[in-house]
Formats: sequence, C-alpha cells, structure tokens
Amino acid sequence: SNLNEELGQIHYVFSDKTGTLTKNEMEFKKMSVRGVKYGDNDLVSSRAHEETHGTATNITSVKLSTDKSRGTRAKAQGIPNVDFDDQHFFDVLYDDKHPNHDAAYNMIQVLALCHTALVEKKDGEMKYQVSSPDELALINLARFSRVVYQGCDDDGNMKLGWFDGSERTYELLNVLEFTSTRKRMSVIIRFPNGRIKLLCKGADNVIAERLENPKADLVITTENHLMDFARDGLRTLLIAERELSVKEYEEWNSDFQEAYQDIHHRKERCEIVAEKIECKLQLIGATAIEDKLQDHVGETIKGLKEAGIQVWVLTGDKIETAINIGFACQLLTPDVRRVVIDAHRKSLVSDQLEKANNEITAEMGAALIIAGSSLNYALRPDFRAALLELSDKCSVVLACRVSPKQKAEVVRLVKEGKPGATTLAIGDGANDVNMITAAHIGIGISGKEGQQAVRASDYAIGQFSFLKKLLFVHGREAYRRNSILVCYNFYKNVVFVIPHLWFAFVSMFSGQPLYDPWIYQLYNVFFTSLPIVLYAIFDRDREDLSELNYDPVAYRPGMEEALFNTRVFWKWVLYAVFQGCYVLFVSFEGTDNGKGDDGHLLGLWVQGSTVYTAVVLVVTWKLLHFSSSHYWFTAIAAGGSIVVYFICEAILSSIKYTELWGSFKPKMSDLRGWFAYTLILGFSTILDMSLWGETETSPLRDEDFQHRLLSLHPKAGGFVNGKVFNDKHTGYDYSNDFGTSPIFTEKQKSLGGKKKRFHTGFSYEGEKENDL
Repeated sequence: SNLNEELGQIHYVFSDKTGTLTKNEMEFKKMSVRGVKYGDNDLVSSRAHEETHGTATNITSVKLSTDKSRGTRAKAQGIPNVDFDDQHFFDVLYDDKHPNHDAAYNMIQVLALCHTALVEKKDGEMKYQVSSPDELALINLARFSRVVYQGCDDDGNMKLGWFDGSERTYELLNVLEFTSTRKRMSVIIRFPNGRIKLLCKGADNVIAERLENPKADLVITTENHLMDFARDGLRTLLIAERELSVKEYEEWNSDFQEAYQDIHHRKERCEIVAEKIECKLQLIGATAIEDKLQDHVGETIKGLKEAGIQVWVLTGDKIETAINIGFACQLLTPDVRRVVIDAHRKSLVSDQLEKANNEITAEMGAALIIAGSSLNYALRPDFRAALLELSDKCSVVLACRVSPKQKAEVVRLVKEGKPGATTLAIGDGANDVNMITAAHIGIGISGKEGQQAVRASDYAIGQFSFLKKLLFVHGREAYRRNSILVCYNFYKNVVFVIPHLWFAFVSMFSGQPLYDPWIYQLYNVFFTSLPIVLYAIFDRDREDLSELNYDPVAYRPGMEEALFNTRVFWKWVLYAVFQGCYVLFVSFEGTDNGKGDDGHLLGLWVQGSTVYTAVVLVVTWKLLHFSSSHYWFTAIAAGGSIVVYFICEAILSSIKYTELWGSFKPKMSDLRGWFAYTLILGFSTILDMSLWGETETSPLRDEDFQHRLLSLHPKAGGFVNGKVFNDKHTGYDYSNDFGTSPIFTEKQKSLGGKKKRFHTGFSYEGEKENDL
C-alpha cells in the first residue's frame, strides 16, 4: 500500500464540520417563539419592550436580557447541554395569564415530545439515550423548564411530568425519522384532549418551504432571528406543527402502514408518504444551539493553508453560520475576498459562476462559499468545469447545506478533474462515509456519532488537530523515507549489475560470470538490506520531528513530488550506471597483473571479488552519506553488513569446491586493491557532494526551517523540546472562553476614527459588495 507516503502528498482536504471541527457537545443557547426572541443577554429587556408597546403579541424583533449567571442554574441542577437562563421566558411559561404563555407552553411541549429518545434510569438518576446531541439539548431544555420526559409505557405512550406537578400521557401514533436526505423528523401525537397533531423539527430551509403561509409576518420575523443566531455561529432548527382530523390521519396512516410493510422499498415509499402529511405546517418557533470548536482547530487549518493544501469544509449549516464558524476556525480571514454562490435557479448559478471566474484570480486568494441548492446545478456536467476552475482560484471552499451524497460528489469532482492531485476526506459520522470512501485517503474521527466513519476510513484519529501531525510529521517523513528507499534500491542494484554487464562486453559475451554464484545471491539478502531498512524506519532530518508542526512549508516537497519523479528516478539510475562503470574499471586496473604472496598472478575471481567488494563499500557509503541522522545501531548495521560480507567471502574462500577457493588471502594482501577502494570511495564522495543536491534526500534543512519559523511566528523566542515559546495568545475562541484567537463576533474597531471594511465579495445576487 502507498497510503503512508500519500499522506505526505495531500493537495486537498475535505472536512465535515459537526463533530469533526467541533466537539459535538451541544448547548442550548437561544430560541424564538412566535416572533419573540429569548436568550440574548446583552440587549434590552423584552419586559421593557412590552411596557413600551403594550403587549408582546405584536410581531417584532424583541431582544431580551438574561441573568449574568447564564446557564449556571442548569448546571447546578445537573442538567447538561443547556446554557439558557432567560428569566423572562420562564415568567411567561409559568404565568398562564401572560399573553405569550400559550406560545411558550406549546414550544416546550413540542420539544419534550418531538424526539426518539429512550430513558435510562440508574441509581435514581434519569438519563436520555438519543440519536443526536442536538436532540439531547432540546429535551434537556424542556427538562430545565420543568417539563420532564419520563419515557414510554408498555403501550408506547409518552409520559410528561409538568411543572405544576401533574403527569400527562400522550399517545405516540407514528414516527417519521430523520434522514440526511429529509433533514427533518416528525412525530404524530394524540394529545390527552383527543386532538391529533404532527410535530416537526428540521432545517430551516426544509421546514420553511412546507409552511402553509411562508410569507407571513411571523415567518419573516423568525427568519430574521435565524439570521441573528447564524451570525453568532449557532446551529438553528425550525419547530412547526399541523393539526390533523381523525379522518385525515386515518387515510394517511393506511398509506403509511402499506408503505412500511414493503420490505424491498420501505425507505423510499415511506419518504413519499411522509411528504404528503408534512405540509401546510404552522410555525411555532426556532432554536439555536452552540457546538464548540475542538481545541487547536484554527491553527491546524492555518497550517494546512500555509502548506499549500486547499481546504474544503462541507457542512449542513446555513451560509451565515458556516461563514461565522469559518472565521472562528481561521478558515476565513478578514483580508480574504469572499465569493458567494447561492442562486436557486440554473441560469442564475451559471451567471454567478461566470461572473466569479471573470473577476477572481488565483493571486487574490479568495474564498468560495457555495450553497447546497447551487451545488445541485454546479455539479452537473455542463457546470463542473466552471466550478473546478473557480475553486482552483480560491484558497478555501466552504459548501453549505450539503447532503452526504453531495459531499461524495464534490470529492469525485476534484479527483476526476485533477488526476494528479491527492485528496483526503475527514469526518466522524455515518453521513461522512460516502465522502471518506470517495477520497484517496479517508480519515475517521472516533467521536460521539458511532464508529461508522472509523470503520470506513484508512486512518482513525481522536480529533481534528491530530491531522496536522499525521500529515506534517508522519506523512511527510513517510514520503521522504519511502522515496529515498525506492530510489536507493534501484540505485544499489544498478551499481551491482552494471560491472557484470560491462564485463560481458570485455569477455566478448563468452558467458563467463564476474561474481561468484554463491556470493552473488547474498547481495540483497545480507550485505545491503539492513542499512536501508533502518534508514526507512529511523532516519529523520530534524533532531525533533515535532518542529515540523511549526513548518508547513516543509510539507511542500511531497505535494510537488520533489523527491520521487521521473527526473529524480533517472538521475539515480544514470548516476548508478556511471558509478558501476568506474567501479569496474578502477577495480580491474588496480588488480591487473597483480601477484599474490606465492608469486602467482591474481586470477579472474580475485578481480571479480575486488569489484564486488568495491560495490558493497560504495552503496553502503552512499547510504551513510545521504542519511540525515545516525544512531549507534545504524552504524553497527552498516559496518556489520560489510563485516558479514568479508566473513562470508572468507568462508567461501576456504571451501575447495567453490569458485572463490583460495582468493580471499591474495585479495586482502594486495595493496593496490585497497588503493582502488580508497580511490573509488573518495571519488564517490566528491561526486555526491558536487553533483547530488540535498533536494533529493533532505529538501529542507534546519537553517531554512529556523528562518521560516521566525517569519511564520515573529514572536517565537526559541525552542524548548521542539515547542515554540514566547508566543502570546489573547482573545476568545468560538465558545467565548479565553482562547487563541480574537472573538469572531467582536465588531471591527475603527482606525483613526474611520471604519475599516473587510470581506469584499459577491452578494447572494452575485453583485459585488462589501460584506462588512
């Protein structure tokens, strides 16, 4: 397999977001209920708004205040995944006379019922087993609001414990499960009063198109709230419902049961039937959940970009959410021009791609942001070339609202359009399997969404930041060592065979061998095998390989195939041919007409043995010369291989029925032979130093690295065990905790009293504009 060295030649990285760049630890932050926004802790109080405007039932973008100890009550009560403590919301929820009480009551009731969670009770403590962390955050918000889902009874009825101390039973009629294609899930519930309702939650674009009145003021206001949530980098869902008559439900359920019993096409038929009832929905509200970034994601992506690797992030989030997270993880930077392709019609997508290709150049280092709806058209055969051309001009690509199928198609687009490029896909869930298997190398993150991605991958890691070491250290070194290993093995065999070939001309193709048949077979087995194996395992061109984490430029030789290509290969071969020739002639001239201690002329086998010895010495010396590091065991292996050769030759020379019988002592006592060895090794050293550049063995030496390190990290004071120190980190990270990058929601400060604008790009209509 060539997977290890391909890790050192990656050109494109395709990454999922949730669970890959983020921790997949969801915390409920904010929500919008019937046009009223709850959870903002830095804005005006909604209570003051109600006093000013008379009532909160008027649809407006109400901005509420919360306690400074936001989320502490939930944690104090032992309720995880909740960072929401808007006291006004609870005042509304618990006051049945408040005009917004019914809306808040219904919202919490839907969150407590619309799920597929299982209740596990152990040692008096109740825990929920859920299919996704988002679902857990929503259920725990209801629990934090003192509306507790207590599980199902033997008949499948759902039980809720309410804040007034009552317990109510709801009959679960049907579950329309979430899939990556549907992007929503629904349950059909018979309420205690006999009413039947469909409760639905899902992606905002999916739910919005199924609303009965998508142009209503409530919908527009809620969409504005979603935009606010997305700008804060939060994951959003829409919550909706539909009341069903008994007759309407029974007719639909008959079709659903028929589809469910079709064992061959169950999934397809159930989705078709679900479409019939998941329509004419009434909007209840929206939720906003935070998924914190993993540690060191920003510096990992920054390192990949500095190495020249193009990073594609494929996410199911809204464009605004994806952009905000892109800034948080340093995928996007303020000085990068953004190109947004988000049209919903084929002609508009074509216009946006054409306009972007005309105005964007590779020198701009732009960022391409494309929506899933536009990607549907862009991946068609007539648009693929334009999309690929535009992506080549961009340093990063951010695809939003993409399905698992689209992820795989994007990877195949690059693989087919760039045959010489090596692709890597990384993800953590089952929805990433198609993408992982489509790439040259698949990386699975062992996270909280099961082990499907890990099982389908070539490598498994614990978190995204480990990718940096996997590529920059292990991948880069595997490529460097294996490139030298392959070239050296050809080299040493060509050096070995060329004297034999030339001797065929000298002997007029008489069939006379130059080497003893016994010792001929041991060349690759004992005399030259162990040193190169140890080199391929242990050689390093840094005293501390962790330094490579801070030197992305050192990764580029693999991307450029600097160590193994046609030119380098033939350079090794031609050099070996030349060395083989002068080894033969110098050895022959050195032992020509030589005489042993008994006065007899040295025979052909002594001359052949001299050539053989010179070959072993030359190839071993060559290995020692281009090795970047030396250890006691590599020195023993190199010297030991030569000693083993002399021992084998001495043994064969003592056996009467071998060709080498009696040749060892005359050869060892011939001073001209030793002079020939010295001359050959000296000339080889001069050739290596003058003709053989370091790019073929160790392309980036330490002095180059130190210079680049200071340019990449100007505050780096030096090294301690391979780690940079004196590098200050201030600001906040994506989770609003003290971290390593400026908070991405912070407003740009003015310079000299003037506002500074960033992010020049294309608007959703394709018109050029300034985003900030």
